[in-house]
Amino acid sequence: MNRCSQCNTFVSFEQAEPEDSGSDVDIAGAYGSDGESFNDIQITGSVRLVLQCANCNEELAESDIEMNCEETFEHEVGCEIDPDSTEDVTSQDVEYTATDGSEGKGRYRKQFYGAEGSVSVSCGLCEATMDFNFSELVQASHFSPI
Repeated sequence: MNRCSQCNTFVSFEQAEPEDSGSDVDIAGAYGSDGESFNDIQITGSVRLVLQCANCNEELAESDIEMNCEETFEHEVGCEIDPDSTEDVTSQDVEYTATDGSEGKGRYRKQFYGAEGSVSVSCGLCEATMDFNFSELVQASHFSPI
């Protein structure tokens, strides 16, 4: 149990929405053959996770996590994308949502908190669109008190 200075009682944790501390979607040049084209996508992000008081929402603990994801974007067959240009392939902003989980039972149960990121990438030439999802969890004991 954790003590909240605002409530002056022992309280349980509640995870706040993850805060994006900086995300980047890097799109590499196209490659492929026989009418098939691909782009390598690298998604990186820094996310601040906050555990707050379940009663008053006072921030009690925090952790910063780094998220990385490497994926391959597949164009429609016959897409005439220029291998030296990435202007036609665009991405939306990365969106993060809170996620959690546990491992084990009883006294030895481990609680995990984290974030799940999602981004949509599309090609302006062939109108192909792909959604990429990635997640990262960190054990509750790795959070630092605020």
